[in-house]
Amino acid sequence: MDQLKRRKFLGLSGAAVVALLVLPRAGAARVRLLPTGETARHAGGAAEPLLEQALAWVDQLRQRGQTHLFYPVSRLQREFLIGYGRTCALADSLAQRGEWTIGFSGDGTRYARIHARAQA
Repeated sequence: MDQLKRRKFLGLSGAAVVALLVLPRAGAARVRLLPTGETARHAGGAAEPLLEQALAWVDQLRQRGQTHLFYPVSRLQREFLIGYGRTCALADSLAQRGEWTIGFSGDGTRYARIHARAQA
């Protein structure tokens, strides 16, 4: 296999790994947050705070067997449709609660290692 074909193959297999680990599952429910912190679906009644929604989202990732998440800040931002600053604070809150640890791979890619849920 020549070098050009090898690079193309590795690029395609890397894209497949990213698609499996990063992209949301088809049919996953999206929740849009209003500026007040309420969800568009529950705007009339009591709504979960953003952190509780993020904790539930991380639990869904755990249930699917996902242990690593590439570009965690970007994924949170796209999942909850919030700004970058608020997303960074949310990612930091999840790290402080022990839900995940954010690190950098050798090529500089940011990832989160999702921790297993502690048994009570």
